[in-house]
Amino acid sequence: MITSKWAVPLEQTRSAAVRYEPTLGTIRRHPALLVAEVLVSAPVVGVTLLVIVTVLRRVAPEVPVALPAALLIALWLYVAWIRWASGTLTLTDTRVVLTKGVLSQLQRTIPFEKIQYVGVRQSILGRLIGFGTLEIGVAGYADPHRFGPAPVRVMREHMLIPLD
Repeated sequence: MITSKWAVPLEQTRSAAVRYEPTLGTIRRHPALLVAEVLVSAPVVGVTLLVIVTVLRRVAPEVPVALPAALLIALWLYVAWIRWASGTLTLTDTRVVLTKGVLSQLQRTIPFEKIQYVGVRQSILGRLIGFGTLEIGVAGYADPHRFGPAPVRVMREHMLIPLD
């Protein structure tokens, strides 16, 4: 195993900032994102369900169709919920921690002294429903780090208040 004197132990990388520092708040993605994902993927699940029912009736007509259908729908909704819940933005005393992903997780820790600007980008629909994308400009990066869609009211309460 190759290690570096600057390497952080694996057990500390997942939530080191959150575990050892008091958190000022955590922001989750807007619930409209979960609804949109379910609505967009519903036709695919419907076709898959139709194929499963057709094949099951030909192969094993005595097996009730309701059980596989209920399992498929429950799995579909669970996966959609896990994908929605996996993205968080945590604000601590000294840094912002962005976490995204389920199987391959991406976590970015941004110290306050590296943040150059914080902004919110909203579409027309976002303004109507109350969601937007938080953009955090960081020194040394050309593109801002983005988190969203998230509730704008919560983002403004946690991120856009001037720190004294």
